[in-house]
Amino acid sequence: MTEKMINQVEKRTYLHRVQPTTFELILLLTLTILLTDSPFEESAPDVANLIAIFAYSATLLVSGRVFLASVLTKQFSLQTFWQSYKYTLFAPTGIYLLGHIIASLHGPNTLQSLWQTSHDVIVFGSTILLFGWLQADIEKVLRHWLAIYAQVIAVVLATSIPIWLDGRFGQQLLSPYLEYHAYLNGIFGWPTTMAVLTMIGALCAFSLALRPNRKINIRWMFLTLFLCIGVILTLSRAAILALGIGGLLIFRKHYPRLGRNLLGLFIIGGITFAILNVFFYDTIGEQLFPRGGVSQRDVLWAGGLQNVIGSLPWGYGPGQAFGAPSKGTHQILLEIVIEGGLLGFLGALGWWILPILHRHSSRINNELTYVVISIMTATLVHLMFHGGFFNGLRMPFFFLAGIWGALATQDLST
Repeated sequence: MTEKMINQVEKRTYLHRVQPTTFELILLLTLTILLTDSPFEESAPDVANLIAIFAYSATLLVSGRVFLASVLTKQFSLQTFWQSYKYTLFAPTGIYLLGHIIASLHGPNTLQSLWQTSHDVIVFGSTILLFGWLQADIEKVLRHWLAIYAQVIAVVLATSIPIWLDGRFGQQLLSPYLEYHAYLNGIFGWPTTMAVLTMIGALCAFSLALRPNRKINIRWMFLTLFLCIGVILTLSRAAILALGIGGLLIFRKHYPRLGRNLLGLFIIGGITFAILNVFFYDTIGEQLFPRGGVSQRDVLWAGGLQNVIGSLPWGYGPGQAFGAPSKGTHQILLEIVIEGGLLGFLGALGWWILPILHRHSSRINNELTYVVISIMTATLVHLMFHGGFFNGLRMPFFFLAGIWGALATQDLST
């Protein structure tokens, strides 16, 4: 076979490959991470806008290539598409988007809110194409997605630690562009962003480290420990709590009795710590958390409730949950009601709950189902104390939409 014929076969193979490649996944993850809480939004807005253009263009191109490959290989079917998601994703996502559109029309910044709603449509559409019904082996694609995410986040953490150390104790060489905090924030504007992304990465690595028959993959376990150190350096109590719950849920799948006992002890310890921190803050908590016993969450949530009452029933539209009096509710449920109204809230609940109710007919096996639900549960625990991550082309929304779309894909052969 001549070199020209070999090149033609390779090109045809790539065009006919429905599964996303490693390069494509790394590219999308990298651009989406850079688009999340970018420090360039204030210091270099032109750079931030350029990253956004690249990120959305790459997402549309990659998902478009996968769609084209499905057409060329005759795997695309509207009937299969409808039957795979009609009860798990179509109904709740339709209600969710309808709520946000109505809220955008009702809110103070209609065009901005509609623009942000279109970002959600891109995320839902692209992740279903990349990780959903078009894939012949969803389990393989999902494991690949977990592995790529954990490794990319590990690279981000390895880059962020020296940057943060330089900002805290060094010469602040990047001070014109990056903002330094007392806790690890690295390339992001806030430690919270580093915390939630690293926490999810640690859970991905941990799920790959634990194998059937109680075997352990040492390489993935070391990566898990490294990412856990990153979570601790952010000193995000919500992320540490979420990491513990998610990790113990995954552990419980492989070691049911021990995992159940450890999870119970962890929850009891967390509740005890919270009670001590609230009622004995003046004598104990102030030494540990000088910013406040719950970092002013009580004030933020009270303001968020005022916004909820004022926004009912339609909501104010996406991007409007950070106005007075809450100035950021730091609570995902309050933010969803404020931005999407009651319809958006019901749609979001359905998006979270329906794939779990239909998990037994999912195209992924029981072990991966447990991993996906554990990661999603941990992320929701974190978002109960920190909102603002659950929309648009940014992490962790893009990643979660992918794994949740895989779980929601129904096996039509059953």
